[in-house]
Amino acid sequence: MIDDPFDGEVSPAAVERWLAQFPPAHVSHMERLLRHFRYYSVNRVRQAQAVLHRTLASELGASIQSAVFVPIGYLTSGGASATYLYCSDNGVSLDRLVTRDALRSLGLSGVSAIVFLEDYIGTGRQIELLWHSLSTEIDSVERSVPLFVAACVATSHALRTLSTSTGFRVIAADVVSERDNALGESSVVFPDPLERSEVVAILRQYGERLNPEAPLGYAAPQNLLGFYYSTLSNTLPIFWSATGGWLPLLPHRRQPSDQRGAAPLGPRYSIPGSSVDPDVVQLLIHEFRHA
Repeated sequence: MIDDPFDGEVSPAAVERWLAQFPPAHVSHMERLLRHFRYYSVNRVRQAQAVLHRTLASELGASIQSAVFVPIGYLTSGGASATYLYCSDNGVSLDRLVTRDALRSLGLSGVSAIVFLEDYIGTGRQIELLWHSLSTEIDSVERSVPLFVAACVATSHALRTLSTSTGFRVIAADVVSERDNALGESSVVFPDPLERSEVVAILRQYGERLNPEAPLGYAAPQNLLGFYYSTLSNTLPIFWSATGGWLPLLPHRRQPSDQRGAAPLGPRYSIPGSSVDPDVVQLLIHEFRHA
């Protein structure tokens, strides 16, 4: 049996049920994938976010107290609890949390920086689109305050790309490279080309049944990466698809009640008052009620 890569949030019985769906000849390959899976449990997300906040504090100094934080990506939906944790763990007042739409009317007086909070940056394309969508506001904003994107994990390719294609200062707690992808030529998961070719054929066979439009995951980087609240759709579908009665180990989107024994989210906040963006209240109110 493999060591637990899920920080206790996925039971050994659930792993066994998932593995039991494969014929014996395929099990060793699946166990190899599990050993290399990068799973961001509640604790690991908190650790990554602590690194991000320390990095921001080292750049902004005391003025970090007047930065505003904008959750984007999954942090505005299934990962709202991670936004809650960021605020709770790092002493960020909820009136410093705003939505993307609220930036249009945000007064910059007293704002030291704008920090976009993200969980994962893969190709970097979504961050580029964010930069371009801000184009009507960037000229005035960029001259006034620095703009950051802070991600728990990002690919080295995205960090290189975004450093030249946008004006964001992008920071990541963890960086993954092409070597971490399951099936790439430089993969450390299956370094032998012949074995890797065999595994590609096996995974494609499953993927064509589980997710025909992208059998090896969307954008096909074959990531082995997931968060306690959701598994990325560019991860291999054998992990997250529920098509045709398949039992996913890590479903694509999970509600807090489905988070397989995740640790408590931390101390309660009071429900935020009228000074907080009402859209942020709607974003986090479920987390306040269930923390």
